[in-house]
Amino acid sequence: MQLVAVQRAFAPEFVSRLCACAEEVFPSRAEPDEIAWRLEQMPDAVVHVAEDGSRLLGFKIAYATRRRRLYSWLGGVVPAERRQGVARALMQAQHGWARERGYSNVETGTVRNNLAMLSLDLQSGFRIIGTYSRGGTIRVLMTKRL
Repeated sequence: MQLVAVQRAFAPEFVSRLCACAEEVFPSRAEPDEIAWRLEQMPDAVVHVAEDGSRLLGFKIAYATRRRRLYSWLGGVVPAERRQGVARALMQAQHGWARERGYSNVETGTVRNNLAMLSLDLQSGFRIIGTYSRGGTIRVLMTKRL
């Protein structure tokens, strides 16, 4: 497995591969147009990917929400590769990248019933700072000081 950070400009072929991976991670819930829009429009957007050859095993998308705050927006690992440390490795790579770039905090959110993500975030030093509802789904907002 190789970890790679991809930043501006995002080649169409890369975005296509990323969206295909997102569809595998989130069947029928991935939003390719939203992914492409955020990669184009959000400041300091970065995607960390785990690859095995040309196959994407997982990804984490983040962007700046303030000068020193990174928002880890979307990430996941394909079902066949889960519980093998891919998500943790992606998170560590993202946080290392963020520290090197001068970020002091990372924020993230997840749906409250995503216990695997909640557990990984809490084990990795995130703390819960609130909840909110979007589309009738309760989400948990967390932050971590780098």
